[in-house]
Parts: sequence; structure tokens; C-alpha cells
Amino acid sequence: MAGWMDLFRCIAQAVRERGMRALMGIIPFGEGLYDLAVAARDHLLKCDHPEPRKWVEQAAQADPNTVRAVARQVADEVAADQPPEVRIKLASYLEQVPGPSDNRCVARPIPRG
Repeated sequence: MAGWMDLFRCIAQAVRERGMRALMGIIPFGEGLYDLAVAARDHLLKCDHPEPRKWVEQAAQADPNTVRAVARQVADEVAADQPPEVRIKLASYLEQVPGPSDNRCVARPIPRG
């Protein structure tokens, strides 16, 4: 579980840096989603794990209750200085990364740079 918890941490950090307004519904994700994806990739590369896509596979195969618990833990950690409603929305967002039916993100390596 530790590996994909790091995946959630990278995505949460990206949302924290570049997507808090979108997360709170002030603006739609739209164009902001690309910025979030780039930031999440940058955080993944900083982790320097040889195969970060394995984290995605592990998260997709994890029990939903475990995913929910890890998402809440990571949201509380990354957004500790935010109000509870922000942490709840961030955890909710992380719970959707990725579902078992979404294997598109593991089909190719994460591009560097």
C-alpha cells in the first residue's frame, strides 16, 4: 500500500498547489486539469520510483474501503492547514484515481520533462 499512497500524495500535492479553487467548485476543472496532471507528474518524478505506474495499478486493484481510508489520510496530511470541507473534497477527488475500469493511464510510461 505504501507505494500507491505516495501516488495519492503526489496528486494531492498537485491539487493543493494548482487546483484548490477548482476543487472547491469556484471554477470548473476544464483547463486546470492539464495543470494538475503536469504537477502530479512532476511530483511523481520527484519520488524517483522506477515504475510509478505500478502505484496506479495497485491503487486500481485496492479494496474501496482501503482507498477511501488512504485518500482521507493523505488529504488530511497534504491539506492540514485547510478547513475540513476542503480536506473532504480532496479525499473525494483522490478516491476516484483511477478506478478498476480505467486502465488508460497505465498503458504507457510517464513522460519525463
